[in-house]
Amino acid sequence: MIIEDQSIITHSEKQFINTVILGGTIPFYWSKSQDHRDNKPFLYHTLIHRETQQIHSEHANFFKEIVKRFTTKHKLSCNVFLRGGINLTFPREGKGHTHWDHTFPHQQVIIYLNQSEGGSTTILSEKNKILKTIEPKQFKVISFNGKYPHYQTYPKKGRRMVAVVTFI
Repeated sequence: MIIEDQSIITHSEKQFINTVILGGTIPFYWSKSQDHRDNKPFLYHTLIHRETQQIHSEHANFFKEIVKRFTTKHKLSCNVFLRGGINLTFPREGKGHTHWDHTFPHQQVIIYLNQSEGGSTTILSEKNKILKTIEPKQFKVISFNGKYPHYQTYPKKGRRMVAVVTFI
């Protein structure tokens, strides 16, 4: 597991996130659940399509470049981007459903795009014991092996926006 607070994202990328990604100009779509097993709606913006690995957003390459830089710095193999998206959640009770992004081996990167009050990410062991709970901080980047289940808590107020990118 790798946690990096801000050094990987450049000043101009931070400005782009603040003005464009958080600026209210990109489309988000309603999903009635974060996982087919729950009933917790959220908004999403697809960067890289899960089934086809095709680029779906003009902002996909922006996030791919950050992930490539991160994986190079931390000597992680990144040959194929499997999926990418921006998830937007709002305050509600409880936590998100514990899940894996794929049913096969992969790596995962989460980029916290805004500062939210609450909205942590909890990574569990394969036996569902808490390995680490990461508190959100704008521009923090985390990476972990996709074999570990994880879940989010919801922000206490406002919105929680993260970019999620998976790869092998």
